Amino acid sequence: MDFSSKKIIVVDDDPKFIEWVKKILENKGYKVFTCSDLTSTYDLVKEIGPDLIVLDLNLSKKESGARLLLERQSSFELQQIQIIVCSANDRKSVVNKMYDLGASDYILKPIRPDWFLMKVKKALKDKPTILKYEIKPSDGDNTVEVKSEAEVLEIGEANCKLQSAINFNENTLFTINFIHLREYIKPIKQLRTSERSMTLSPGLYDTSCTIIGVSDKEASTLRQLKSSWRTSK
Repeated sequence: MDFSSKKIIVVDDDPKFIEWVKKILENKGYKVFTCSDLTSTYDLVKEIGPDLIVLDLNLSKKESGARLLLERQSSFELQQIQIIVCSANDRKSVVNKMYDLGASDYILKPIRPDWFLMKVKKALKDKPTILKYEIKPSDGDNTVEVKSEAEVLEIGEANCKLQSAINFNENTLFTINFIHLREYIKPIKQLRTSERSMTLSPGLYDTSCTIIGVSDKEASTLRQLKSSWRTSK
């Protein structure tokens, strides 16, 4: 899968570091945006919907980048974005804390360009798909909404296979946000399970689904994506 068109925000208060990292990423075709504080970062997130944030911990004005990870815990919007912490702080307690808060990776400064690019590519590849579906009891009086992450294992013109923590029944209708496939398909789609989920291990299931309402244009782009999907995983 080609990640070169992905949007990345670099958050750091060191102008020289920002320019250096920006150059490294842009040389690989990434679209790079920069911020020096969290306020402008939040504004930019709303404006461009980035795929990845590269985050320094010690920002100016005694501001900590860790606040972004803390707020990500309760923000659906921020949960769609992978975050790599890039810091000179090598204390094990700090590193572990950032992982506990949901950081995709932790890279120590000074960074090696090849190592950094490998970590960026991995974070973009691992970006989760957020799954939403409604369970409607037979009496129809109540609706329960459940949210979970899922990975798209395979995708075709009007079908896909997901891996998630949800054990679906056959013929279940649900809604999915194909957040990381938005260049190929409108992200919000309804799916219907083709059969009951297959249990891989306790709490992990594979589910084959039909994608409802795929346009001719989307079908064409998905055909192109399908041909490279296996080799890119």
